[in-house]
Amino acid sequence: LLEAFRLHFHQYHRAVNEAMSNPTDEVVLSRLHDDLQEYSALVVEHAHIFPVEELATVQQNLALMLNDVRIQYQQALDASHHGRPTVVERVHSGRRGRPRIEIDPQFLEFATEHRSITGIGRFLNVSRSTVRARLLEQGLATPQPAPFIDDNPAADSEADDILDPLLPIPENMPEETSIPTASNSADEISSISDWELDSLLLRLRTHFRRAGITMLDGMLHRLG
Repeated sequence: LLEAFRLHFHQYHRAVNEAMSNPTDEVVLSRLHDDLQEYSALVVEHAHIFPVEELATVQQNLALMLNDVRIQYQQALDASHHGRPTVVERVHSGRRGRPRIEIDPQFLEFATEHRSITGIGRFLNVSRSTVRARLLEQGLATPQPAPFIDDNPAADSEADDILDPLLPIPENMPEETSIPTASNSADEISSISDWELDSLLLRLRTHFRRAGITMLDGMLHRLG
């Protein structure tokens, strides 16, 4: 039985040295720690079979190995962020306003190969504009021109045949569209109220359904 204890001790010693020398998964380290604790309990239970000096040496080395494995396990756990990488992080600048949303560049580069910007935003629970901004900052996308901006300034001066068709102003206006003229005050063109103006415009549109802004303005001037 003593030889079996000695054999297992050397096996655990080699396993701990290997774990300290090479990066090891936290699950493996946790299992190794549990095995060492179980072995230590068995050593205490069968302490009478060990020579006194050997027992002290074994127990001291077991305590050191347990401590080393515990430290290595914690480091592996911290490095893996508890097994979940931080993809989205909200960074507070200390100023007023919302925190800045940062997205892991490696994840973003991978995600853009498989999903659209909208799909990435939906998966990360952030807005599409945030994903787009991070892509531009990290050089994973190129700026695109705004799709609804017309670079031709002459287009703004062209007539709008729908809202303002070019129609001649009629010479004779319907009688029901006449309006009272204002007094000789220089500040007023007409004494008509806002409500009467709205009513007049409706009557004009009844007779001239194709009348646009320019034509209606001309008819109002003709009516006084």
